[in-house]
Amino acid sequence: MHVFMRQSVIFLLFLPLFFSCSETNEETDLSGERDCISTKASLVAFKSDYPSQRVYIFRKEGDVFRYNSMIDKGWTEDGILTTRLLVGEYKFLFTNPLTGQLNILPVSLDKTVTIEQLRFTAKKDDQHGENSILPVEELFLPSPEVADSIYTIRGGDEIKCMLKRRISQLEFVLNRGYKNGDEFIPQPFDKGQDILKIIKEIKIEILGVAQECNYLHTSGKGNVYLNYLATQCDSIDEQGFATFTGPFVFPPADNKEVDIIVTLISSSEASYPSLQLNGKLEANRKLKVNLWLNSSDFNIGVTIHNDSISERTDGDSGMWE
Repeated sequence: MHVFMRQSVIFLLFLPLFFSCSETNEETDLSGERDCISTKASLVAFKSDYPSQRVYIFRKEGDVFRYNSMIDKGWTEDGILTTRLLVGEYKFLFTNPLTGQLNILPVSLDKTVTIEQLRFTAKKDDQHGENSILPVEELFLPSPEVADSIYTIRGGDEIKCMLKRRISQLEFVLNRGYKNGDEFIPQPFDKGQDILKIIKEIKIEILGVAQECNYLHTSGKGNVYLNYLATQCDSIDEQGFATFTGPFVFPPADNKEVDIIVTLISSSEASYPSLQLNGKLEANRKLKVNLWLNSSDFNIGVTIHNDSISERTDGDSGMWE
């Protein structure tokens, strides 16, 4: 997981640098005749507490905002990025730096693409069946209200933008214990022993996640298939219980629960009965699945609850919420 602060304040400082009609220095293609005011340009400075963000720029053409350009390089050490834009009305879509685990569509971003058409899509999983997709990466976008803000580039403006996670995450924890009433009682391992002496592999199916999202909502349906070997666990606590940090996925567009199928493979190659589970995925939240193994048989207890992905979900100090 990328290490980010959670609440972002991004400033756009518009430094007026107007040119006469005979001295236009334009970054956008102009079609047809323009008034003199429309060919003047202003130097725009993006300022951020955390540099290297990606900014998609959309300029108003008629009644819609169409793709103008994308910038993500040129940040200074103190978090300033400058570019020149024609005077006019704009929308800006900010994202965190992306690592290539998402497809950005349309593939060819040109002047016909509107801000609503820009979307981030999970990649196909060719090893499984139809509608199989790979996990996505951690994606931050502005809220729809912020992304829909219209900014007039004339100089002297300041814009604040908060980015929020648009993905959900799953986490699987292998515990040993027994149930007493409605509560599971942990049975810690002796020092030097852990639950991975019992379990060698976890197979997981997550059915019904969304396939893509734009700044407004998620859409589509897909299934994610994962296998975790014991050596891929992220941590073992002092009781000998193992945590597997699961994938990032897009929460379903209909807000319904997803189906989760978990199969444990023991170190003796025997399979536990598959568990058919359900859970609610929410943006900026983690679905934590606790599996409780009884040392005397193959029965597995389950507790599921939602948790924050990071320490706090409401912005505290720092950049990301």
